[in-house]
Amino acid sequence: MNTVSNNKPADGPKMPPKIPPKIAPFVPKQAAKIVETCNVSNTLKRVREEEALPDQKKIKISIEKTTTLSNYENFIKNSNDVCVTGGAKGADYEWARAALSLHHKVFLMSFEKHAFCDVPLSSRVVRDTKSLYVVAPREDVNKKSSVAIKSGSAWAPQMFALLFSKTIAIFGRNITKQIPIYLLDTECNKWFQAEIKLQSYEIVEISWITINKPPPPSGLYTAIGSREISETHKKLINQCFIH
Repeated sequence: MNTVSNNKPADGPKMPPKIPPKIAPFVPKQAAKIVETCNVSNTLKRVREEEALPDQKKIKISIEKTTTLSNYENFIKNSNDVCVTGGAKGADYEWARAALSLHHKVFLMSFEKHAFCDVPLSSRVVRDTKSLYVVAPREDVNKKSSVAIKSGSAWAPQMFALLFSKTIAIFGRNITKQIPIYLLDTECNKWFQAEIKLQSYEIVEISWITINKPPPPSGLYTAIGSREISETHKKLINQCFIH
């Protein structure tokens, strides 16, 4: 008489367990040496050692990585100066390095392949931030209601301009005003500030006004930019922090 085995496999193929995506490294391995990894207050903190200043002194820097609103809120709480940036090489890395050399905190939002965080978190950060610094090539033509930036860094200033327009609308339905978006044009090595024009409370034009230098980053600010930058661009980023 045949007996039925109790070890009969379940019907259908077994699905492999879901593996959460890995958080992208802050910079390439050759650009920074990871000294240690630890868990502090439920946030991932990586301590790295690198050459941060022209005098070649070595300093240890800490980078906070998170992908949730609660971790973001905990991180910026009771913090005077916080730089929010991405995880790519180039401008993101240089902004973080300059900020940390002045003891600013750095909040890194990055997933694998350096894609920015989910929309709720990124929208919240842009809404909270007081100023935005971008290193990227500027478009030669005026795109009217869009930010004239060639690189993929354009989305952040575009979102910032839209959110900021709601703030300045209290001054009138038709108004032209400079807003705290600062662009270092990587093609001419000059600084520009965004100016938006509202008609019936809607943005009809975003233009760039030449400035000597933006105000030093302070408070909660976002600083991003292109991956390919020169030594001149690095120097201008660092000079931006000098009062």
